[in-house]
Amino acid sequence: MWIPQDEHLLATILHPQLKHFDKNPSHKSRAMQVLQKEIHKRTTANSSSSSFDSSSTPITINTKKNLLSLCFDDPRSPTSTVDEFASWMSSTLTLDDEENDDILGFWSYHNQSFPIISTIVRDIFAIPASNMTVERLFSISKYTITDKRTRLGMEKINKLMFLRKNLNILKAIFDNQTGDNEQNQEKRKNDQSSNKSSDENIKKQKVDENDDILIEEKENMF
Repeated sequence: MWIPQDEHLLATILHPQLKHFDKNPSHKSRAMQVLQKEIHKRTTANSSSSSFDSSSTPITINTKKNLLSLCFDDPRSPTSTVDEFASWMSSTLTLDDEENDDILGFWSYHNQSFPIISTIVRDIFAIPASNMTVERLFSISKYTITDKRTRLGMEKINKLMFLRKNLNILKAIFDNQTGDNEQNQEKRKNDQSSNKSSDENIKKQKVDENDDILIEEKENMF
């Protein structure tokens, strides 16, 4: 007999169309307890982190982001000031596109309304439905961890495997950012050339005026 795990219950209760367990109401109370416990755990962790940060000496941080920092930096979740569990269970929100069941798009849109629950959603719905993807990563890891690279650290291996798996996506993001930068640079060059042309025209106009004055003075002398 298959017994649902906490992750299955969370995935169900975090779905707006399934959270009331109409098909299997016997699991609803357990799912609610699991979700409340997870919210409490994350809220407590965020409160502890916030109090620690406020008592520590402020450190100047470089705000410049690159692709790896955007992918691997784990921003701290905001501390919720409302009872997110009660708000979520009493809400009447539904999926706008039920046909495609875009649950990630739904939570991306309502992220600000449920900041703590949104962090749970990212963790739960990131779990693959099968281990096929993981097996593929294990298979291609031999090209990263070779006989000459046996002392790679776990964090570096993780990033290398991530880059190998998502290279095309990251390349598209980088190309878009590069394209925007190139457009800004081109616009800046055009503005500079336009200003330079205006300065040259002004200088030429002044030279012509000076020449006219000299010619007029010479004519008056004769």
